[in-house]
Amino acid sequence: MAFVCGVHLNASRIRVSHSCTRKTAYVARRASRAAQMTAPVSSTATLEGFISDASTLGTIRFINISGGAVLETIGRFDYGTKVFEVPDQGKYLTLANDDKTFECHMNLAKISRVTMSKEKAKMGDHDLYVIRLRDSDDKLILSCVLMWDPSQGPGNYLHGAVDAFTELQSKYGETFEVTADV
Repeated sequence: MAFVCGVHLNASRIRVSHSCTRKTAYVARRASRAAQMTAPVSSTATLEGFISDASTLGTIRFINISGGAVLETIGRFDYGTKVFEVPDQGKYLTLANDDKTFECHMNLAKISRVTMSKEKAKMGDHDLYVIRLRDSDDKLILSCVLMWDPSQGPGNYLHGAVDAFTELQSKYGETFEVTADV
């Protein structure tokens, strides 16, 4: 059985180009993932500007893994933002809804890079659309996953959400550096 796979490298992507065997398709997918991990940064942007553009994504699952615990909550990028300074820590960007039942405080001095990817779920047979905020050592600070339609379950996204993610990824690339300006 033949599968469509790509062999042309273009920055961090392998382009679809011709038919190949299942094994070659697997190798092409692995090479694409490796290229994404080592891809040069394609642009720079402020975190506040990115969050403003990400407001089209709808509901997001925010995930923080720290010290033996995992915190997951539901929020949105179209909530209000505010920048404030904490003495001896620097500027923070807060993303919060009006009644403050959701607040996410991000230390702007710590977030150096944003990555966006489409990847297979670890459990289940569906795709995930993931935004990761990383520090200067490429350590994960926060994951933001496109939330599925709760009435249909994982892998079934609300109308337009995947297209909005793809457009955002097209604008910023798969990886970009966060500038200090707000």
